[in-house]
Amino acid sequence: MKKIKVLQIAEIPFDNYYMNNLIDFLDKNLFDFVFINFGLKDSSYVKAITSRGYKIYSLPPDPRRHLFRSICKVWWICRKERPDLVHAHLFFPSLIGLLVAKSQGLRTILTRHYSVSIHELQPRIKKVFYLAMQWIINGCADNIIAPSKLVKKCLMDLESVQEDKISLIPYGQRMERFHIEDAQIVSKRRELNMDGYFTMAVIGRLFDRKGHMFLFEALSSLIGEYPKLKLYLAGDGPHRGQFEEAVKSFGLEEHVIFLGWRHDVLDIIAACDLIVHPSLEEALPSAVIESLMLKKVIVATDVGGIRDILDDGRYGIIIQPGNSETLRDAIKYAIDNYDSLSRAAQQGRDYLLEYMGAEKVAKQHEFLYRKIAGI
Repeated sequence: MKKIKVLQIAEIPFDNYYMNNLIDFLDKNLFDFVFINFGLKDSSYVKAITSRGYKIYSLPPDPRRHLFRSICKVWWICRKERPDLVHAHLFFPSLIGLLVAKSQGLRTILTRHYSVSIHELQPRIKKVFYLAMQWIINGCADNIIAPSKLVKKCLMDLESVQEDKISLIPYGQRMERFHIEDAQIVSKRRELNMDGYFTMAVIGRLFDRKGHMFLFEALSSLIGEYPKLKLYLAGDGPHRGQFEEAVKSFGLEEHVIFLGWRHDVLDIIAACDLIVHPSLEEALPSAVIESLMLKKVIVATDVGGIRDILDDGRYGIIIQPGNSETLRDAIKYAIDNYDSLSRAAQQGRDYLLEYMGAEKVAKQHEFLYRKIAGI
């Protein structure tokens, strides 16, 4: 049987479990992969792909800055590699990759890794521009993978994509990635001075749409009752300075620790008592998936695929976004009812592995690839 050749195009700076799981679990006798990535040639993502024996073309980061040159290079790569289908990820790589693919008569798949963010852009002229580009992207895709039910709803209700053009496929997970020894947890707690405190963490970019400001306000009203609270922020981003000033204004300097970008995020999650996800928008947040896979108690806002991950609140606390009082009350409830919530979280991992186990997700991709490629 002829192998199906899939060209993956994305802009990924770091080793990526989503892509690793996909290529590791798909049948290598049925599929071959080639990659285009807008990023550094020596990134951990490039190393992970090449270590698996696949070819990857590294193009300059941020294709918006040199759009015409990026289009020309992708056109040349597609012409050279002649894939059976192109699978695109993220906004500008998808715009470039799908336009080029359609110009060459190639079959196409888009994975939509964001939900309503472009519908909330400001100013209005920026929103109109991005929505027009999104309309082109959607139109160039033969099928769109939605990683969560909310993303599927966004595509159908806000962008008029027909349901039969959408496939609901979550991000695949495998157990091996989450094996963390007790000694690692003890070491991480000691390193980050966690002992003797009730510790919380937020994993994600320091960006206003991630909801950190609401969490700072909530935390400021909890410190009086729970003086041993500590909040760790793992991530960096354009609004770090603004957040640091907010922490000072709330008098939280002794309670909020900025860790910056970390390569030991899973260790940090495992070491903390509570994971908080206050985001205002998401598609299918990996940080919440990782936290439940590590059996952590979670407070998360009702955005993106949170309900998919937490099974409508069965395995974590789900609250409305953008409300510091609701967030405060949820954290207080989590602290006061920690043992019962922890028992529920223990069962959450089994639910996730059943819902989005890497082998099951790979089978869903295999079916879709064969269908779209017509092979």
